[in-house]
This record gives sequence, C-alpha cells and structure tokens, in this order.
Amino acid sequence: MKSQRSLVVATFLTVAGLAAFGPGTARAQDVIKFGVSTPLSGPAAPWGIPHKNATELIFDEINAQGGLDVGGKKYKLEVVAYDHKYVIAEGVATVNRLIAKDGVKYISILGGAVVKANEEAVNEGRVDQAKSSESQARRDDLAQRRYRMVVDQSGDDVHPEAGL
Repeated sequence: MKSQRSLVVATFLTVAGLAAFGPGTARAQDVIKFGVSTPLSGPAAPWGIPHKNATELIFDEINAQGGLDVGGKKYKLEVVAYDHKYVIAEGVATVNRLIAKDGVKYISILGGAVVKANEEAVNEGRVDQAKSSESQARRDDLAQRRYRMVVDQSGDDVHPEAGL
C-alpha cells in the first residue's frame, strides 16, 4: 500500500511539474505524451500494474476536466506504457523506444536497477523523470522545494508557491 502511495505521489509531482515547467514539445493536436516503463508481467507485476493504472487514473481525471492548463492553453495527457518485466535489458529497450520512437518528454520508470540503467538515456534525451525508486525523504524534500506552502502576511491565506 505504501508503495502504491509513493507511485501516486511521484506521478502527481510529475503532473505538477508539467504544469509548472511547460509541455516540452507538445504536438500540433495539443497532447503531452507521458511514458511509463514498468513491469506489467512477471514477479514484479503487482507493483507495475498499479503504477500504470494510477498514472492513467490521474491523467483521465485531468483530461475529463478539459486537460492540463499550461500558460492558458489546455493539453490532453496521454500515457504510453511498456512492460519491461523487471529485466534491465527490457527496461533499456522500452525507455529508448519511449524517447526515440514515441517522443515522450516525461517518463516514469519503476524499478531501481532499471532506473539506474536508464540514467544516461534519460539525461541525453532531455526527458524529465519521476523517480518512484527515490527514498520517501528525497521525494518529500523535492516536493517541499518545488511546492512549499506559503502563508501570506495576514496569515489568513495559504497558497502553493513554485520553489525551483
């Protein structure tokens, strides 16, 4: 349960990052593609399937509300997911496909060894990555820096502030 919560938090932070930092290279039809490389089969599937489903659920809710607003323009969010079976070679192949063929600019990879094996490809592809394998403390630190709560001078109003 804690693992699923971490995945939802990582996905939410990525969506918030999309809103804060822009759509990357959105297509003419105003779609932002978000890649998911996760184990959908094999022994790690109990983690990978909720990872994919949580991402799709959040994006479906955003799309049902008209899409993600970035600078006054609405973008539909599309999930492109591949099964890496928690095999490093498959993980590298799926991430390369997401970046080179599918043209995603945002990606979530599940599995510490698979994440590590893809660091170079993700960095070279200039892709933003939601790292579900990061420690909870690290994710909390990133969330605090990016979206800390600020109380106005009257003390009555609390609102998010982009921290990066």
